Amino acid sequence: MDPKIKALLEAIAEWQIACDRLSRAVPDPKTAERNAQIAQQNVLAKLQDESVQCILDHFLQQANPEKALTLSAQDTLRQTLVAERSTIVDVEAKSVHPLQLSDQTLEYLIAIYLRSGTPGAVVTTTAELEALLKQLHAAIVAETTASRQLPKKSKRQRKRRLATGITFTAIGLGLLAGNTQSQQSTAPYSYILGGNALLQAIRDLIGESSD
Repeated sequence: MDPKIKALLEAIAEWQIACDRLSRAVPDPKTAERNAQIAQQNVLAKLQDESVQCILDHFLQQANPEKALTLSAQDTLRQTLVAERSTIVDVEAKSVHPLQLSDQTLEYLIAIYLRSGTPGAVVTTTAELEALLKQLHAAIVAETTASRQLPKKSKRQRKRRLATGITFTAIGLGLLAGNTQSQQSTAPYSYILGGNALLQAIRDLIGESSD
């Protein structure tokens, strides 16, 4: 694996941990928010590296099923996801090892795509990925602050949604970055799973619909 891509994956994992601590106000709200901000800046700095941008932009442009595949090819893609699901799950889990994704999480992302038939959040450049991370990070901070003022039952519900939003943001970023190192034939699957993870994060943190 390219050392800079590996470093990006590690930074994403650290960002996920920092945001989880932010949601739990560990060690305290101000310190947790500052640490999460530092972790976000570390991810952004790595995304802004020229060689990383080149690798990611090439992958995103090649993998985007809406542009790169015909309708018949997309049908084949869905059939392959069903027939070779376990193999694809194994390949994807290995490609983002620093994030320690479970097979169940990847199975869930495949199921989302098979139900919707769309590639999820459409990201075609590294700049768009950076902008989305900034938007989702800001939403995490806002949701965390707002949840502290809620009654206990509402707070639990908000925190569950916040936790899944953080997780799927990290997964989406990780799948798109990590799979730049995989074979080109797996790129469409990686794009679909990463895009659906980001779409789920948007739903949890911002509330936009995929309709």
